[in-house]
Amino acid sequence: MELKKLIQKRWKSSAKGFSEGVREEIKKDQKKWRDYIDKKISPEPGIKILDTCCGPGFLSIIFSGEGRDITAIDECDTMLEEAEKNAAENGVDINFVKGDCHKLDFPDSTFDMVISRNALWTLYNPAEAYREWVRVLKPGGRLIIFESSWCLEYQNKTAMEKKAALRKKYKIPVQERNYYGDQSLAQELDARCMLGKVERPDWDYSVLEKVKMDIEIDTEAWKYLWDDEMKKYFGYAPMFMINARKIK
Repeated sequence: MELKKLIQKRWKSSAKGFSEGVREEIKKDQKKWRDYIDKKISPEPGIKILDTCCGPGFLSIIFSGEGRDITAIDECDTMLEEAEKNAAENGVDINFVKGDCHKLDFPDSTFDMVISRNALWTLYNPAEAYREWVRVLKPGGRLIIFESSWCLEYQNKTAMEKKAALRKKYKIPVQERNYYGDQSLAQELDARCMLGKVERPDWDYSVLEKVKMDIEIDTEAWKYLWDDEMKKYFGYAPMFMINARKIK
């Protein structure tokens, strides 16, 4: 199956399941995320934000408030439907738009901030997406990314050994994964992940440096933002946060 079609089918099949997970995460971890964002990022009131590949709307909801104008984009209709429900449930006003995160339908220098969480690894051309996200940033604007080295264990022996050791420590089956939706689609996308062959966040740094971004990376974001269960399951691929400013 063509990778782009696989990605679309995978997320359509899992949208409702992911949305349920996001609702629980918002209830349980919203304060923790907001505290981290206030401390590490300090987004200003009233700024214009784009949430790319927004999924069920987690980051849009977390960044909302203080008069911020948030637009959230995703290519999956079902994800957008779930995101709209979650925003309404949390009493926040977000402009949800259907679109391709590789080719944004916005002029240059539109947004003060572009945000994304756990999206790049699922894309068929993540480097192109990065360049596009930077394009729509205003000079001095910031790109905020929360990601992990998802699926590296499929291509990297060391990563697989780390995963196996962690799972053994906590008595978790090595292959156990809490997939939502169609299991075969999820497993195929993991195995074909375009970023499953690169070391991150080194790869991210190299791409963003080429498009003239001033880059800071918090490689210990996972220690604060992940609960104990996430650390047990995914500690072999710890989450990092990129805070990159577009050089004027």
